Amino acid sequence: MDVDRQETMEETILVGDDLMRGPPSPVVPKEIASHVLEGVELCDGILKNLFLCLQINDIEPFCQDEIVLYKQCAEKRVSYIKTIL
Repeated sequence: MDVDRQETMEETILVGDDLMRGPPSPVVPKEIASHVLEGVELCDGILKNLFLCLQINDIEPFCQDEIVLYKQCAEKRVSYIKTIL
């Protein structure tokens, strides 16, 4: 077993902790939150589906599609908010 070997993308399984990596989402002051979030996809439906999948299956490998969808939605949301701020 080679400990220095890099995993390829095919061997990588995303877990819930992967959603927590990276910089935190920008903090939006309460006084401009409603204006800034107007028209922004909050990903709440996707997040609800992810938690439902985790509740049903108990482990992340069965919820890879939901994890990827939420991660993509959250990245789009953050980049959109950063551009309008």
